[in-house]
Amino acid sequence: MQRSVVLSSGWDIMDFVRQLQKLAGGNVAFATIPVLDGAGWSDDGMQSVVRVDPRQVQDWVVGLLHEQDQGKTDELAYTPAKTTANVVNDTDINGLAAAVSKVLSSKGFTTGSVGNNDGDHVPGSQVRAAKADDLGAQQVAKELGGLPVVADASIAPGSVRVVLANDYSGPGSGLGGSDPNGVVSPARAFNLGSADDTTPPPSPILTAGSDAPECIN
Repeated sequence: MQRSVVLSSGWDIMDFVRQLQKLAGGNVAFATIPVLDGAGWSDDGMQSVVRVDPRQVQDWVVGLLHEQDQGKTDELAYTPAKTTANVVNDTDINGLAAAVSKVLSSKGFTTGSVGNNDGDHVPGSQVRAAKADDLGAQQVAKELGGLPVVADASIAPGSVRVVLANDYSGPGSGLGGSDPNGVVSPARAFNLGSADDTTPPPSPILTAGSDAPECIN
């Protein structure tokens, strides 16, 4: 900056400087916008480009800024890989726990143990975690169709235990057009081709306070 600095109209530079004074490594986060194709080409076929859905990017940015304004720094930095999902089957349906575990793995959660429930029978499907407000448990519950989260002090932090009962009808259950392995039936394949669920999820948000080196694109 040897000649001039151009500022956006209405930008309060002094307020920006005051914000900078509060910055620390763990308070700086890097987020990558959601993309449709990270290895696309321009219409003339001459340039390598990243293809995006402008409306999707706009909605994503609005949500990101809202969470920032709400002080939800933990939510911003959370990624599914930080949660180990253990899944147990409390039904007579063979392979249910394995199918649901596969669904969670495809969503980015770390795969934990899979098997039958050797504890007390549960009245309904649930996600158990050390705390009911555990971010990982809340996210797992959401991915499985909105299961209730139950606090269980015996669950280690960073892990959840998904208990599948006879009422489970979420992803991997074989109901609603998918088989127990989470494979979509041919009848629904065409409609899903244009659904938002087929869009790759945005890259995880990284914080500058991480001990591990990260590549920021």
